[in-house]
Amino acid sequence: ILALAEPVLKKAKVKVRSTSADILIALDISDSMLAQDVYPNRLDLAKKKALELIEKATQERVGVIAFAKNSYLVSPISFDAKTVSFLLSKLDASSISQKGTDILTMLETVAATHTNADEKYLLILSDGGDKKDFTNEITYAKEKGIIIFVLGMGTHDGITVNDEDGSLIKYADIPIVSKLNSSISELATQTGGVYIQNTSSSKDIESMYPQILKHSERIELISKEVQMYVSLFY
Repeated sequence: ILALAEPVLKKAKVKVRSTSADILIALDISDSMLAQDVYPNRLDLAKKKALELIEKATQERVGVIAFAKNSYLVSPISFDAKTVSFLLSKLDASSISQKGTDILTMLETVAATHTNADEKYLLILSDGGDKKDFTNEITYAKEKGIIIFVLGMGTHDGITVNDEDGSLIKYADIPIVSKLNSSISELATQTGGVYIQNTSSSKDIESMYPQILKHSERIELISKEVQMYVSLFY
C-alpha cells in the first residue's frame, strides 16, 4: 500500500522551455503542376515533399497555403502535424477554380497569416508559372519581412500538360509545354532564402529543412518551472 501511494521527496525545480520556428508551406496547385515530367506529377511529388518536411519538423509549428490564381489558408500555424498533413494531402488542382499562377496574391495571404516571429518563413513548392520578372513579389516580400525558400518542381525540358480528365491543355489549339521556370529562384536568393530544384529522392528536403532552421528565428512559446521528485516507492 505504501509503495502504491508513490511517496516522494521534493528535488530541485527545472525550467522547461518550448521554442518553435513557425514555417508556412505554400503549395502551387495550378494546372501546370499536373505535368508529368516528374513522377507521378509535379503536384503529387510536391505534396510528398511537403509531407516529408512536416514529418521532419516535429518541434516546429507549420501552416499550409494553397495557391494558383487565387490563394487561401488551408491550415493555420499549428503543432498538430497530423491535421496539417491530412488537409495538405487532400489538395488537388480543382481546389481553386481560376487558372494561372499568382505568387503576389499568395504573398498577401502569407503577410496576413499570424505567426509569433517578426519575420515570416515561407517554403514555396512550385514550377514558377510563366512569369519571368518577380521584382514586385521580391519588393513586397522584403517590405513584409517574408523570407522565401523555393523548391522548384519540374524539369527544364518540360512536357505537355494533361487536364484532370486526361485531355491536353492547349492555347490557340497548340498543346502547352510547361517547363520549370528558373526565374522563381530569384524569389529565394533575393529575400534571404534558399532555392533547390526537386530531386527524385528525399535529398532536396533533407537539404532544405536545415536551411530553413538556419535562417529562422526560434520563438519561445512556453516557459514554466517543473518540480522534480525523488521516488521512494522501492
